Amino acid sequence: MLVGLELATEVVSLTFDRLRAGAGAVLAGAEFQISAFRFEAGIVALVVGAALGVALVWSARASVDVRAVGPMCPNCGSHTRRVKRRKRHRLLAALMGESIARRECEACGWTGLSVQG
Repeated sequence: MLVGLELATEVVSLTFDRLRAGAGAVLAGAEFQISAFRFEAGIVALVVGAALGVALVWSARASVDVRAVGPMCPNCGSHTRRVKRRKRHRLLAALMGESIARRECEACGWTGLSVQG
């Protein structure tokens, strides 16, 4: 898609040229086509948007690791015990909007994530 945009309108190279020129102007203290505040706010919005996009893609892929619902083992059906979650599991729970626990089966040794039912 970006290659098509570049071939048709040169918008990609124009964007990179303006980002380079804007950064140079802000570092030099000179004026650019737009104000320094607007340029910096745009860069912050770009970084925040990219970080949010990466977090959402990561959470969609990581949600596949949630294999159980409730306290039962998905492999053998035995009762599992809660294990302390890692920071990435807490972040995944916040992004998914679910109550996720890390559980371990004492019978078969399974360890994984479970949605609290």
